[in-house]
Amino acid sequence: MRFIVWFPVLFLFAPPLSHAQQDGKSRFDLWDRNGDGKLSKEELPEAVRRNFERVDSNQDGFISRDEDAAVGRNRA
Repeated sequence: MRFIVWFPVLFLFAPPLSHAQQDGKSRFDLWDRNGDGKLSKEELPEAVRRNFERVDSNQDGFISRDEDAAVGRNRA
């Protein structure tokens, strides 16, 4: 019976999957494999690549932290 009561409470305090971090790194840092502070199309997971041109607002062939953050702000 305790499980039934505590499970919903624990679920409320769990971080959303979209904000999950691994080893204290952001999603951007995890994807930036070469550590240059920008994301190339090759560094992105396949499912994310199809939106590359839309996110790369200045069309320089890379996604900057600012461009990545702008997408997050537009979703909110």
